[in-house]
Amino acid sequence: MHEGTPKPRGRKMGDDVKSFALGIATVVVITFSAASAPAATVKETFEKYDVFGTLAADCGKPADAKTPYLAVRIIDADHVQLDKMVAPTTRESATIVDKATESKPNELALSGTIDDKRYDLRVQVERGRIRITESTRADGQKVIAGGHVTAGGAETPWYGRCLQKTTVHNAPDGGGKCVGIAPLYGEIKTGVRLQTWDCEETPSQIFAVDTLNNDRISIGDLCVDTEGGRKDQGINLVLAPCNGGPTQSFTIESNGEYVKLLGADGLCVGVFMGYKNAGAVVQLAQCTGKPDQAWFLAPAPGLTWEENSGRNGHWVDNFDLPGAEPRLCQATCIYNSQCKVWVYRKPDGRSDHRSHCWLFDKVDAVTRDGLFVSGIVRSEAKK
Repeated sequence: MHEGTPKPRGRKMGDDVKSFALGIATVVVITFSAASAPAATVKETFEKYDVFGTLAADCGKPADAKTPYLAVRIIDADHVQLDKMVAPTTRESATIVDKATESKPNELALSGTIDDKRYDLRVQVERGRIRITESTRADGQKVIAGGHVTAGGAETPWYGRCLQKTTVHNAPDGGGKCVGIAPLYGEIKTGVRLQTWDCEETPSQIFAVDTLNNDRISIGDLCVDTEGGRKDQGINLVLAPCNGGPTQSFTIESNGEYVKLLGADGLCVGVFMGYKNAGAVVQLAQCTGKPDQAWFLAPAPGLTWEENSGRNGHWVDNFDLPGAEPRLCQATCIYNSQCKVWVYRKPDGRSDHRSHCWLFDKVDAVTRDGLFVSGIVRSEAKK
């Protein structure tokens, strides 16, 4: 190997991919280095970690007394309710949180009432996950300590989202397009409209659906909502911060070989004026049964991220990167339909001090090396 790089074999695709990597460098670096603003209210504290909605202790099992789940919702800016459910409709306890502070990263200090009795809580949080580690009554009695229930010693579980990655396709008679945001340079940001585009399985078309109750559809860190949170007929669908509100609630109903997507007030998700061309806006409208309101959900490619891992095989391109950011390499692979696997090589020890990227369409070996980061973008990467 030359300067610690793999020896892939293949052909060069030209400079278009390199130019694309350079073009997205600024956007990607800014996207992944932006810091979260300090939380000022209970609602904002919970929103920071995206823990509104339905969170299960075990996504592989139905909700019951052994596999409970949490239903977390906003009451107002200063009150959040956590219902512990032990069956689909049976509530074991209700916690109303009226004080929340971030005691340190990934840890919240909460105060509120549980079934009308005052408690102080300490919880661990990660994006989309929450776990109660301390629970103390007003009289000082600890109900939970060190992540264990004091009566019996059982460990407290993590509650997290049960999300399935999917692409949303319109029926062929409706145009056969996929829902997403503008491809290539379209940013996943608040306020951007959902439109129909040629299906490409890129991040701008990959949604996450809550498999417990299908009430929330998200893309990136944002939820599908209506413009201004309105319920009017003809209102456009956009991306917005997830808040658990009624306009972010959707129901998926069988409709023959397709499904209907029902939003606020039972309105159907459809394409403006039934247009079949790319770029048509997606809206809520009265249900008509027409093809523009017929959809099917297809499993989306699962993106992996593997530290200290390289690969060898057949590459379709390789190039130096403008910065030491593995996500530039991943993003370039995502937008290259031939690329199945990407490999990033750190600049450490290289004479030119440049990081490098390979795009593979076939892989025949995996290597373990601290200088590399790699990941799968599309299936069938193995030779």
